[in-house]
Amino acid sequence: FKIPLGIFEALRILRKLKPDLVFAKGGYVSFPVVLAARFLRIPIWLHESDVSPGLTTRLCSRFAQKIFLSFEASKKFFPHAQSASRIEVVGNPIRKKLLEGNAEEGRKLTGFSGTKPVLLVMGGSAGASAINNLLIIILPKLIKYANIIHITGQAKKFPVKSIGYRSFEF
Repeated sequence: FKIPLGIFEALRILRKLKPDLVFAKGGYVSFPVVLAARFLRIPIWLHESDVSPGLTTRLCSRFAQKIFLSFEASKKFFPHAQSASRIEVVGNPIRKKLLEGNAEEGRKLTGFSGTKPVLLVMGGSAGASAINNLLIIILPKLIKYANIIHITGQAKKFPVKSIGYRSFEF
């Protein structure tokens, strides 16, 4: 029942703002906005971060002028949009600062030596709990091969004390 209400709200907001473009990242909350944009003939661009797109992205893709993907393998989910001008594999956008890391600062922060590779483990959204729980199960074997930095999510820091493992809240 909230979707029709969301469409009317989105129509009202889009008429007021008069955007040149609607950019949607998926998720059920973007569906009413994309439908409203379609009704108002506002161009729609989508970005899908996952290999397997969610229902909202698949539905909205029919109205999109551009579909940006993180993975080449995702193209198969959009057979109706296979023209080169509609789909583009661009990867996941990241902040430039993420590419400017300093290994020595990282070792100071974690207390890791430089002898083993460092594996960063983090999940997002609904899959994060499963990733967190699985990591704790396999951690004793994994730390033999790598130092682990685990981004757990807000208020989910694990109290694991192990050489080669550090957890941080998102």
